[in-house]
Amino acid sequence: MTRLRGNSIRVSGGPARAAARRLSGLPNVTHVTVGEKIVAGCGTGVRALKVHVTQKCNVGGRDRIPRNVDYVDRQGRRHCFETDVIETGATPIAFGMRSGDRVRAFDDDLGVAGLTFSKGNGSYVLTNAHVVVDVARGGAHGSAGWHQVAAGRTTPLGPIAAASRLHEDRPNTIDAAAIKVENPDLLDLRMISGSDDYIAKMELIRSDVSNYVLAIEGNFIPCFRPEPIAGDAELDVDGVMLTYRRFWQLRTADGQAAKGLSGAALLRKRGSLVAASGLVFGGIPDRFIWAFSFKPLFKSLFDALP
Repeated sequence: MTRLRGNSIRVSGGPARAAARRLSGLPNVTHVTVGEKIVAGCGTGVRALKVHVTQKCNVGGRDRIPRNVDYVDRQGRRHCFETDVIETGATPIAFGMRSGDRVRAFDDDLGVAGLTFSKGNGSYVLTNAHVVVDVARGGAHGSAGWHQVAAGRTTPLGPIAAASRLHEDRPNTIDAAAIKVENPDLLDLRMISGSDDYIAKMELIRSDVSNYVLAIEGNFIPCFRPEPIAGDAELDVDGVMLTYRRFWQLRTADGQAAKGLSGAALLRKRGSLVAASGLVFGGIPDRFIWAFSFKPLFKSLFDALP
């Protein structure tokens, strides 16, 4: 018999997997992990099969989780695994895409989800038009996806349902698009990445409000000193110079303005609520972000959806 201490339990080990499968079949068990056994809040130094249950309760007979699980492999060797029961209080769910998560366009351009929302029976992701539309190719566009950086994969979302036209011959006062999400279960509507908060209000950027944040993949970038742009300014979009008008400039902390922030929502707390104040579309690397006020931009796009 082998007594498993230290690092002797391996997640990839056949005996451990077989024992875990047996435990996973018991009532109330959601999953099994491998880790240190904890007793009265203290580590024991023993590696165990940690059996996660939605709720600890009295279970009798064959449905009871044993203190030890024996397994005999094909060579006739006996393995003994200690167990540790962990109450989770909830059943597992799939975490959906949120404001601040990454958007990947059909041409591999990366941007950010400014808002996940619904209209009627449809579910959508808000981002910039220039993220999901290739200006250099005459406005070509295709399906977009949720780019999960940590997992190293892109989950398909769906086609572009509406996008503001980006003009080369006159100033642009909106840069927004809505991705139609074919599987609504992929979205956590109005929720913010890295937070339990949700976007409860939509408003304008204001010069008398000094501090905002950008939510990017669970991180929050401080932005401050909002200043309205007087006149027009040009922006390089896919190698095409476009003119923009009626937007704001904010400074970022620690030089965090960078390519890839397009589509991010500019947020601020209003009491216990979070308001979306702006939608970022560009800026000057290391120094400034440029953003449109959120409320009128979103209304224009929302009204264009079926």
